[in-house]
Amino acid sequence: MTKELKNYLKKFINPVFAVSATFFFVQALIKKVLRIIRPTVNTTSINKEIQDIRSEILSSGRRQIHIHEPIFDKTYEIKLVIGKMQISSSKDWHHRFQDAEMNVSIDRWGWLITGAGGEYLPFSPEEGILLIQSWCYQFINDEKLAKDAYSTGERISNAVLFFSLHKFTIPKDIKLIIEKLAYQVAEQIEYLSSGLTGNHAFNNARALYFAGYLNSSSAFTKMAIAVARERLPVLVTDSGFMREGSSHYHFLFTRWVLEIIWMARTVNDHDVLKFFSPYAEKLVQNCWFFLIQDRNDLSWSFPLIGDISPDCPPKWLIALPWSTIALSIYRPKCLPAAPEPLGWSELFGGVEMGNIDAALINAVASSTCGWHRVEGFDWTVITYLPEKSGYMEATHAHQDLGSFVAYYKGKPVIIDAGRFDYTNSPTSRYGKSANSHNTLIVDDIEPVTEVLGWMLPAYGKISSGLSVHHNSDNVKILLWHDGFKRIALNKISHERSIILTSNSLEIIDCIQGSGFHSLRLFFQFMSGISFEKFSSNRWQDAKTGISFDADINYETTCFTGDKDSDYGWIFPSYGVKESALSIKIENLVVLPAELRNKITIESI
Repeated sequence: MTKELKNYLKKFINPVFAVSATFFFVQALIKKVLRIIRPTVNTTSINKEIQDIRSEILSSGRRQIHIHEPIFDKTYEIKLVIGKMQISSSKDWHHRFQDAEMNVSIDRWGWLITGAGGEYLPFSPEEGILLIQSWCYQFINDEKLAKDAYSTGERISNAVLFFSLHKFTIPKDIKLIIEKLAYQVAEQIEYLSSGLTGNHAFNNARALYFAGYLNSSSAFTKMAIAVARERLPVLVTDSGFMREGSSHYHFLFTRWVLEIIWMARTVNDHDVLKFFSPYAEKLVQNCWFFLIQDRNDLSWSFPLIGDISPDCPPKWLIALPWSTIALSIYRPKCLPAAPEPLGWSELFGGVEMGNIDAALINAVASSTCGWHRVEGFDWTVITYLPEKSGYMEATHAHQDLGSFVAYYKGKPVIIDAGRFDYTNSPTSRYGKSANSHNTLIVDDIEPVTEVLGWMLPAYGKISSGLSVHHNSDNVKILLWHDGFKRIALNKISHERSIILTSNSLEIIDCIQGSGFHSLRLFFQFMSGISFEKFSSNRWQDAKTGISFDADINYETTCFTGDKDSDYGWIFPSYGVKESALSIKIENLVVLPAELRNKITIESI
């Protein structure tokens, strides 16, 4: 039994909580049983307009497609989410990996637009036709595979992009294949029970929109537009951020929106352009919120807060805001030089390079949905501090409440580790947990719980806030949350101050409560830092000029990743694992208590 579950059961000492939690559990159990006996698609969560169009599409019935096996005259190398794969016959498509995301990267056809060597549109139209036909020879009538509407939709989108960007007329048999795939997407569209329908349904709509204009099908197009009209207000916050708590997914989702706009411009769909443009403008603008330029080597990066998508590496999307299509929608007053490589932007006419100092860009400072960026004394601090309803929802966020990342002169110092993959491995669970973030844990309870469907929402409900105070000699960021109020038999609150000066960053954690409690605090440092102990509570890295002063009242341990350690790892892209430095600070203390830790920059 996990510590979180034990804590939940302890709350049953409160009669009101016990009655409410039991009633909610019974309701959740009934809903789960109903979901098991219902079809895969939860049509009760789809509005009537979408249901009617979907019914029109499905009334045409399933179509079987017969494809002759193509003959290979050479071996093709395709790019997967990690590494590459050789295809020399149709049978090679059956090769499978332990990681499911590796397998779906074979089936999503992303290799049509990005090659294993990093090139774009790596195959000629004729080669693309052969590869599509050979895959379809094996799988096109596989109804089990068709149930994954996200992967089916990706097949459509990547194929349409491939031929459209080549300006190649798509053969009739490929059009029939895409029509069948679009039928499968409509049939299996990923609407789930309330709160759990996330970005996948919108991705389904992107595929239906592409397929609709390719096959002149008004039903596919109408369904795509209806789903997009329902999804966009849900998935994009009033502040213009993709709602699911991941910086990488914000870029990925913005890519999808821009691709629909690109197609709408191609076919002169003015109604779609009018509806999509306000969302696209906010999404592109908020890509700049995450972007940070190193003032020394002028390279660009953005923090990997939340999940890292397997669909494409973060670096493949980093130049997106400079793309000609993005700049036509939102253009900052000052445009700095674009990063290399250009990645996705290369597919859509490249980028406008710009030549303005990045320091002149005014980044969005704060949002109503929890994203905050603070600049001061050469420091940049970004934190994600959302409020939580306590209900289950589609998310790519981590257990990172109260965590932050910090850059000095654009160089990462305190980072978010990211997440290795989507398996249930210890490494994957570590990347999602508070242990891999820069936050506090009390009595082995993380500041935010992973909400389960049978948990009483009041248990996981969280309020939070942030304020910034500018002084002549420092900038003070004050953030707070009540995530620890769920700890049974206690009233614990956490307030964190981050104080920025010209050469230091101090973190002061104040924990209110009473009695004995274990406190555990983590900091994740950028790759390349190697601390040596200088005194009882000071560590220094002579190479980078960074020193760390730990609270003298707590035990401090440094970790660098090795096979026997759960700590000391970062994940710069899906499936990529690199050694880094983690610091763990812990003790058993009497509350109220305070922890003071400080980073000093000598030369960087």
